[in-house]
Amino acid sequence: MIIRNNIYRYRYPLMLIIWMLFIFTLSTDLGSETHTMGWTSKLIRYLFPDISAQGLKLASKIIRKAAHVTEYAVMAFLLAGTLRSLLSIYGKKLAGGTLIICAVFAGLDEFHQGFVVTRTSLLSDVLIDICGAALGALVFTVWYSKAISLSGISKSKIEA
Repeated sequence: MIIRNNIYRYRYPLMLIIWMLFIFTLSTDLGSETHTMGWTSKLIRYLFPDISAQGLKLASKIIRKAAHVTEYAVMAFLLAGTLRSLLSIYGKKLAGGTLIICAVFAGLDEFHQGFVVTRTSLLSDVLIDICGAALGALVFTVWYSKAISLSGISKSKIEA
């Protein structure tokens, strides 16, 4: 039973590390527009066969920015789970800590992209990443409070 509890306790940190490595990998040349434009343009042209070149460029940009939001929403969800399971942080401290750590990681990620020839480092991407992190923290908070209320455990026992 103890081994199972430890595995359960460390599932969020393990998934978080894997996800952060995934984000870091996408910050290299592999995630550059030149490497992703091929499959995104095929998808967009499949969905919208009559799209103009300008429309294709805009749709590709929207997909790339949506990827930023999604990456950091997932990261924030996993980070919130990690902070909750390892440090027993809850409530505003959990949300604040999650956002701060995600914002620092987003800033470092964009800084790293500044050294990759095929990538650009943009402050606007950091802001988009923070919005994604806020979404992920919110989803985790709602999901976790629903899970607690369904389990019948009082919040005062958890937060104590």
